[in-house]
Amino acid sequence: MEILTRTLRLKDKDFVLVRPGLVLNFFLDATLPDCAPACADAIEAYLTYVGAETLRTYVADSGQFRPLTSRQTAKDLRNLRGRPTDEDGYRVHYGQGAVGGEPGTHSLFFEGDGPLVEPVVLPDAVNLLRMEFPPPPSDDESWMAPFLEWVRKIANLIPFQSGNAGWGFMHMGVHESQVRREINQLLPRYHGFDPAYNSARMWMRGHILGAHWLTLLRDDLIQKLGGMEAIRTGLPYAELQPLDHGVLIRAAKRPPLGDVNRQCLDIGSMPDVARLLRPIRLMMEGFGEPQEVFDAPAWIARYDNKPSQPWDAK
Repeated sequence: MEILTRTLRLKDKDFVLVRPGLVLNFFLDATLPDCAPACADAIEAYLTYVGAETLRTYVADSGQFRPLTSRQTAKDLRNLRGRPTDEDGYRVHYGQGAVGGEPGTHSLFFEGDGPLVEPVVLPDAVNLLRMEFPPPPSDDESWMAPFLEWVRKIANLIPFQSGNAGWGFMHMGVHESQVRREINQLLPRYHGFDPAYNSARMWMRGHILGAHWLTLLRDDLIQKLGGMEAIRTGLPYAELQPLDHGVLIRAAKRPPLGDVNRQCLDIGSMPDVARLLRPIRLMMEGFGEPQEVFDAPAWIARYDNKPSQPWDAK
């Protein structure tokens, strides 16, 4: 997967802008004070899952990257469990990479908004919890069952409205214009990847970006799709796993790359999932670039006219 890593030449050194990995996103429409304590539990569970020493840097309020310490993580967890009410909201961004801001093998990102103040500028904004992992081994499937169990555990911890997991592009938010350009150039070929466009949360209330390897829906969104019976009928070959307040939809046995140059043979039921999700699918333009540069609506609708593929195809 190193062929998908993108770099920028800085001071006679190749700076890593983007690298591929396994990504888990949760969008939360509860207020920050209401969802922050549960998100703290999820963050603590992630740190335990990947190993306490794995993440080495954090982004300070100043925007600078600093060495991550147990004292800093304890402070963030304490602040979140204290139900923050700051009008500026609360943000946590940890990475495994170097202090300079390169993405490493793991990353954690949480961004929650402060209380809504009239007039509300972005009424459809939600909070975002994003967890990143290294690319899974291509010749070993033993990681999947524990990972799926862990995803269900986190989903049952937090008041999410929607979420997804699968291949994604990892970055630390530096050199943002170059990052968006590189990712947007890769997306048309690799249909199985999350665009890593965190700003999508600003319009995500009641929505989901589209189909992914794993799609998570809360009960109210399930009802907007016609209920569980409609989901079972529309997705005869997908795996449906119940959650405490929703469902996890697994579209294929393995996380699909969706490589257009290989006819997207590994996408499983993702086209069926995409068509099912159309009533709640978020439509937006550009992904950080003008629509004439990157046609985000066309990319979001990329599966609409594709046939689904066998569950375990590679």
